[in-house]
Formats: sequence, structure tokens, C-alpha cells
Amino acid sequence: MYQLTLETNTYFYKYPPVLPSDDAIFQSLLACQNQLAVQGYEQYQISAYALADKQSRHNKNYWSFGDYLDIVAGAPGKITRILPNKIVQTQKPSAPSIISIPLKMID
Repeated sequence: MYQLTLETNTYFYKYPPVLPSDDAIFQSLLACQNQLAVQGYEQYQISAYALADKQSRHNKNYWSFGDYLDIVAGAPGKITRILPNKIVQTQKPSAPSIISIPLKMID
């Protein structure tokens, strides 16, 4: 569940829709949270709700700084190396014929 954000260089930023007031947005958030709770959904991240034992493993892994592979074009990846003690972040290029390259090393 996300609130609409008007990102720069987008159609909505250039032609913003009429948005509800902050109070109306907050009341809508409370109503959504209430309906989700009534249906048994629990909030486990800022904008993520799920039934018990149905949380997204990908999201939980990402937000706990776990490792993940860059398999498809344009996908990011992060692998923790034990030796040497470094973290490698990668980004799959848009052109699939090009191999993955490290973006940065984090000590």
C-alpha cells in the first residue's frame, strides 16, 4: 500500500492530479489499515501487509540487507563475500549481451 508520490520527470509531475488533503489521506490510510486488520493482514514493513507466514521473502531479505542475484536485464544484485570481507553490488546492463559489472565495493 503506497501513497502516490509525484516524481519529477513524470506525467503526473508535469500535470498533477487534484489530490486529497493531508487529513483525507491520513483518514484513508487508517481506513485501509483497519480493513486489512479485519481481514487478518498484519503490517510487517512500512508499506507491506500480509497474512501470517505469507510475507514476501524477497522484501524481508532485501530490507535486512540479505544477498540477491541480478538475473534479468537491468536488475540489481548484492553478494556478501566472506573473504575478503567485502560486499559487491552489481547491476545487470540493459543489453543482455553485456556481462554484469560491479557498481561499488563496500568495506
